Amino acid sequence: MDKQLKIFSRCVSCDNCHLICPEGAIIKNGQKYTVETWACTICYLCVEICPTNCIKLVEIEKEVDL
Repeated sequence: MDKQLKIFSRCVSCDNCHLICPEGAIIKNGQKYTVETWACTICYLCVEICPTNCIKLVEIEKEVDL
């Protein structure tokens, strides 16, 4: 299984993760933030700076071609 960072609903849109991300992988969509997984290097800077601990590393199922 692959892993990726996910921002959960308790996000308060403080902008900390967006500002600290060296890859620009955290994008604001309206009032919510999302992680662009193709750009994220999982450096954990966003996880460390988040005041509500709403950014977590989660396992995702890898798509398989049939």
